[in-house]
Amino acid sequence: KLDLTKQGKLTFQEPGHKRFPALKLSMEVLNSSSPHTNSIVLNAANEVAVNEFLKSRIGFLEVVEVVESTMEGFDSYTDINSLSDIINIDCESRIIANKIVENKVVACS
Repeated sequence: KLDLTKQGKLTFQEPGHKRFPALKLSMEVLNSSSPHTNSIVLNAANEVAVNEFLKSRIGFLEVVEVVESTMEGFDSYTDINSLSDIINIDCESRIIANKIVENKVVACS
């Protein structure tokens, strides 16, 4: 069991965005003009990319590339008023992410 009171002094530093690009993307989503839509896009793209990484179709460092490219390629911004809107954004994001992965796989073949 972790007891932080016994760890002594803890210090924190700003995270390096170059070293942790996924954290940078997440912060950009939170600060964007459409954080709800962008959160759905980021999550869907990440799920696709991680799944493809686990199947050894893309490399670990390509996970963030797929997510970032998906976010750049998504342009169907609408108000979210229903579960159907969320599902549509999620589906479109997954289609974009899968196309990006396929292009990466074909390029490496």
